Amino acid sequence: MKVYFISGLAADNRVFIHIRLPHGFEMVHLNWIQPLKNESLSNYALRLANKIDTSQPFVVVGLSM
Repeated sequence: MKVYFISGLAADNRVFIHIRLPHGFEMVHLNWIQPLKNESLSNYALRLANKIDTSQPFVVVGLSM
C-alpha cells in the first residue's frame, strides 16, 4: 500500500526521513506544486491530489508546522 506524505509549509520531505514503514507499505512524497495565477485553493488541492493513485488502497500523512 502506498503512503503519501505531504510536508507542511516551509518544510520538505526531509521532515519524514526517520519514518520507517512496515513491510508492504511504500513511502511516496508529494512535493508542493507551483500555484497557477489566480488559482483557487480547491483547484490547487485537486491538482495536487491528481498525483495520488486512487486505483489502489492508499493513506495520506500530512504535517503542519
